[in-house]
Amino acid sequence: MGLGQGLFWGAGKLAADREKDQEQQQQQQQRLSNGGHLTPTRSDQRAEEVRVQARPRSAGRTTSHRFQTRPRASTTTTTPNVIPARPQPVAATTPSAGDEQMLEFARKCIICTETYTNIDDFPPPHILPECSTHHSMDTCRACLTKHLETQVGSKEASIWEQLPCPKPDCGHFYTHEQVRCLADADTFALYDEYGLQNILAKRPSFRRCLRPGCGNGQSYEVVGGGDSSTSNKMECSACGFAMCFKHQCPWHEGLSCEKYDSRRQSGVEETELWLADNTKPCPGPDCRVTILKDGGCWHMTCRSCMFEFCWNCLADWSKIGVDRKWHKPDCWFRDERAPLLTEVVGNTLEEA
Repeated sequence: MGLGQGLFWGAGKLAADREKDQEQQQQQQQRLSNGGHLTPTRSDQRAEEVRVQARPRSAGRTTSHRFQTRPRASTTTTTPNVIPARPQPVAATTPSAGDEQMLEFARKCIICTETYTNIDDFPPPHILPECSTHHSMDTCRACLTKHLETQVGSKEASIWEQLPCPKPDCGHFYTHEQVRCLADADTFALYDEYGLQNILAKRPSFRRCLRPGCGNGQSYEVVGGGDSSTSNKMECSACGFAMCFKHQCPWHEGLSCEKYDSRRQSGVEETELWLADNTKPCPGPDCRVTILKDGGCWHMTCRSCMFEFCWNCLADWSKIGVDRKWHKPDCWFRDERAPLLTEVVGNTLEEA
C-alpha cells in the first residue's frame, strides 16, 4: 500500500468511527426520551431492507406492503354441505311444420317399395276419385307413369278406356283426362292416337289392319259399288297387308267376293259345322270379326280390335281376370275349382 493510499484509508476509517460514535450517542438520547425503547436507525432500516430483499421471491403475486404480515390460513379444509340441484323437467318439443308434413306424408309405394316424404310424389285423390274411394293412393307417380307406358305399348290400339289401375282389387280404368295427367308426353301421344283410331273404328268405312303387330287403321271407300273382282281389296297404308273390305279377312287371292261367297255357300255341311265349332265372332264393341281358335290357351285376344275375352263364354277379360263371377253362368271356368284360362290349352274342353 502506498503512502497516499494509506492516508486515504486512515482518513476514511476515522470518519466512519466518528459517524458510528455519533449514532450511538443519538440512540442513547432517544432511549432516554422514549422510556428505554430504541428507535431503529437509518442504517438499521437499510440493513433490514437488504435482508428482506435477499429472501427468495415466490412465483405468485406479491403485495406492495413489505412489512405487513397476514395470519396464515389454516391447513384444515372443510367441505361445505352442498345440496344437489333438483333436475329440471325437460320441456316437450313440438315438431315443426316441416316435421309434421314429413310424418303426415311418409308413404311407401306398393310397386317400387320406396318411402316418399313429399305429397307431390303421389297423385292427389281428386285426380283419381274412383281409386281413392276404394284404396289409399299408395302408387307413386313414377311407377304410375311407367305402368301407363307399359300398358299403352303392349295393348296397341285396344287400350282406349282399357288402362286398369295397378291395384288388383280396384277395377278402375283410367279416363282420357287421367292418362293426360299421369302419363309422359310420348305415352300420351300414342294413347291419344289409339283413341282416335278407336273412334274412327266405329265408322262403317273404317278397317283395322289384320296383320299381327301392325295395329294401323284406315278408312276405305269401295270403288264402283263393289262389283269388280278387286273393288273390295284394300291394302294397309302402313305395312301393305292385303285384306277384303267386305269379308274383313285376308284377301282371297284369285277369287272375287262373289266367287268367295259362292264357294263358302257351296261348301259341304261338314265344313260349315267345323267352322261353327272352331270359330266365333269377336265380342268386342263394334267388331264381330270371325276368330278361329288354333290351339293355345282359352284367354283370347282379337287381332282386329285387341279385345280380350274368354273363349268359352266370350266374357270380358278385364272383369273375369279380377273375379270369376263375371263368367257366364253356364261357363265351366266360373267354378272356383276350375283352372285358370291361361292354364287350359286346346281347341275344346274335351281336348284340354
